[in-house]
Amino acid sequence: MTGSATTILGTLTIACVIANAGVAVADFSRARFVLANSAEVGVA
Repeated sequence: MTGSATTILGTLTIACVIANAGVAVADFSRARFVLANSAEVGVA
């Protein structure tokens, strides 16, 4: 791969890791919006 493709893929990978970490923090902290969304779709 070229240098620019590697940079783009690396940046996107880091962005996905950060997004997933944010969702995990919200799930583990039992955020109100997470509980509301879970109740709305029928997930206990």
